[in-house]
Amino acid sequence: MVVGFVSGLHVIEEPNIIRDVLLHFCSAIVTFKDEESAKIVAKKLRYFEIDGKQCRSLPYNDQVADTVDLKDSNIFIRNVPSHFTLPQLHKEFECFGKIKMAKIRLNNDHTSKGQAYINFENAEDAKLAIA
Repeated sequence: MVVGFVSGLHVIEEPNIIRDVLLHFCSAIVTFKDEESAKIVAKKLRYFEIDGKQCRSLPYNDQVADTVDLKDSNIFIRNVPSHFTLPQLHKEFECFGKIKMAKIRLNNDHTSKGQAYINFENAEDAKLAIA
């Protein structure tokens, strides 16, 4: 039974919204009728804003990541300009390889801490970005 729409695509249940009080952010899990609909929305809404706050959408991954793989494919960036947005950060680093996720660390008031993380699809791209 379809109970909602996201960007014109059918959702099979209401989004499950989770508020993390300690980290001052919310997450939402949206279940789509088919995988193609989910991919379209994830691509269109890769980075977006709600009430002026930067947001991002990621495909759900229920597999536990290997911490060694994460360590090798993640990079940490210091001194990120405070005006940088997630799309700008992504664009700046996509020349090194396919990016799974970009994140700018934020203060409680949603201003930038000047730090960011980029998670690449593979470790070689992360090494290239660091070099």
